[in-house]
Amino acid sequence: MPKNWLSGGCGLAAFLLFVVNGCAASTPTLSPAEYPFHGGQEPQLLLHWRLTVDSNRVQADGLMQRLRESQVRDVWLQLFGIDAAGQTVSHTAPVRFLFRSADQFEPFTIVLTPRGGEQRYEVRVHMFEFGPQLQQRT
Repeated sequence: MPKNWLSGGCGLAAFLLFVVNGCAASTPTLSPAEYPFHGGQEPQLLLHWRLTVDSNRVQADGLMQRLRESQVRDVWLQLFGIDAAGQTVSHTAPVRFLFRSADQFEPFTIVLTPRGGEQRYEVRVHMFEFGPQLQQRT
């Protein structure tokens, strides 16, 4: 009986590599300078984002940036809709994001349903937590 190339581990590995590379190539990571909006809580975090605004949906896509070798791991962000007087008109509940690796950057996406009267939108840090510190053995 002839061997099918997919029946071996090589065929499956090649297929998975193709799928993973295809997904990674379809979502390019932007640098912080390529985002029009910036904010955060220095010296721990900076936020960089862009907005997509429709009549019934506002989406903020961006990057969280850890600063100065920070050990921040968990970050809760909120998207706020603000009126002309500077008052909050709408906001999301805090959304938790996790730095999944030691990288300095982690992407985020938050979606808000506006209530009406919003003139601008801001992403704000609700809170953050530090990850466990590495312990040195003596």
